[in-house]
Amino acid sequence: MDETIRVVVVDDHKMIAKAIQDMVEGFSRCHVLYAVHDGKELVRMFKEGKHIPDLVILDVSMPEMDGFDTMSWLHREHPQVRVLCLTMKDEESVFLRMVELGVHGFVPKIAGSDELERAIRSVMDKGIYFTPAMGEVLFRARQGGSEMVGDGLSDREKELLRYVGTEMTYAQIADVMCLSPKTIDGYRNALFEKLNVKSRIGLAMFAVRNGYFTP
Repeated sequence: MDETIRVVVVDDHKMIAKAIQDMVEGFSRCHVLYAVHDGKELVRMFKEGKHIPDLVILDVSMPEMDGFDTMSWLHREHPQVRVLCLTMKDEESVFLRMVELGVHGFVPKIAGSDELERAIRSVMDKGIYFTPAMGEVLFRARQGGSEMVGDGLSDREKELLRYVGTEMTYAQIADVMCLSPKTIDGYRNALFEKLNVKSRIGLAMFAVRNGYFTP
């Protein structure tokens, strides 16, 4: 990416927040605008007219306005901001709930700098990032029963669902489907509305549950 990615870190552990900030500042074309220690502080900064970032790196467990409430507020008030969630190992319930709230990606707290940088660029370029282990969670979620496989979905929408869980960007998917990026955006937005999901990961989960895509 050519433009600078503006980042805000939200974590109630000051040492972790500082470590993440230092790592991100070391990535090419990334700049941390500021770090805050809970969702309430983030909301205040946004409302006070502080710089709005391109990406929020969000912890889940915080004493005041936790990650779930913060994610819900961000999706409602600033849907253009991408959100990368910090998770602990095996937090499947967190993963599934954050997907429902519209998160764009997940990275384990124990991840190294290489994975964090890869996650940031994937979320910004493709609108999605999850680890192979989280792909397995999506697969297991399929065992919980299929959702309505919508006869109301068009053939093109179903075709798009086969690609949303891959590493391809939407522009690359457009090339494969021989469509313009603008047309792909239209199909994506129609799927968001028809399936009542809020992010590419939500589409990927639906695709896995209904057999359109296997991680």
